[in-house]
Amino acid sequence: MRPRAIGLLLSGVMIIGSVVTLAVWRHSSPSRCGDGWVRTGSRCCAAGQFSDGGHCAGTVKFCPVGFHQSSNAEGCVFDARKIRIGPVKLSIGPNDWQSEQVIPIVADVPAFFVDASEVTHEQWLSCVQSKRCRSIEFRELGQPVTRVTPDDAQSYCTSVKGRLPKLNERMALAAGAESRRFPWGQTGLVCRRATYGVTVGPCAEHGNEPDIAGIHAAGQSPEGVLDLSGNVAELALDAEERVWVCGGSFRSRTALELKSWACVLWTRPSDDIGFRCVYGTSE
Repeated sequence: MRPRAIGLLLSGVMIIGSVVTLAVWRHSSPSRCGDGWVRTGSRCCAAGQFSDGGHCAGTVKFCPVGFHQSSNAEGCVFDARKIRIGPVKLSIGPNDWQSEQVIPIVADVPAFFVDASEVTHEQWLSCVQSKRCRSIEFRELGQPVTRVTPDDAQSYCTSVKGRLPKLNERMALAAGAESRRFPWGQTGLVCRRATYGVTVGPCAEHGNEPDIAGIHAAGQSPEGVLDLSGNVAELALDAEERVWVCGGSFRSRTALELKSWACVLWTRPSDDIGFRCVYGTSE
């Protein structure tokens, strides 16, 4: 066989090998889940659990550091905490390396505290038991609350002496004074940093639910705020009290949907829209 033919053959073998490796990685790599979590089906579940129709089922062996066993002993829940942010000199403009249009924003955002993760069903259940929130359907207490209206979310936040974020606060959380493209930095949108693309790829397939809130430590902001991109999109209010949805969700597939300034107007409750609360610095 001639040298050129051998070279072409080897190149073909290498290409095929790369494709096969990528396919195997896509369907079996554990890197989509944070430390202490196990990839099973389209979900990241606690050790000892398995995915059953997209739901984490089975007996939990242990919860990772920073999580506790849920009140119904059927899963793990993030240990809720608040994180101080700012003050932030917010400066966002059409300086992104991609071609999408970015509405310029320059604002001084005063300091505030924020929930480190999205509000979970276990937290909501506590509000229901105190008769300050309405009952809603849930599957796992560690998952973020979804399918609620802005008024529902505001009622919960009020019950814990907080409120929904202002739009500038939400962008300050994700972009910071550095105008980060993603909460963790300028690059690095990979499956281990956020729950996204789990319905039709690139991170999983056939997924129809968010992961447990707070599992992606690799995707946290410098201050330690989790899930600002992906898992569930989050509610925020602008100066005119219009409701926005920011950050993308488990269904998002492109970087444009997951960037720090990716926000669209809210239209109706959805199974991939949740929220977190912010608080004054005197709380």
